[in-house]
Amino acid sequence: MSVSITEVDANGTPIVGLAGLAVYNVAPQDGKVTVHWWVGWDPELHIRLNYIVVN
Repeated sequence: MSVSITEVDANGTPIVGLAGLAVYNVAPQDGKVTVHWWVGWDPELHIRLNYIVVN
């Protein structure tokens, strides 16, 4: 499993903004996935996490 993070605008379109974004850890478990992520921006920011599952 892989997870990426991106900032999105008000319409949900991915953009390259000024905020720092990172995915640190991804831990798949039975029936759930735990993701440790970080956004380096103080005001509210719209983001999207994209999950890729390969079996």
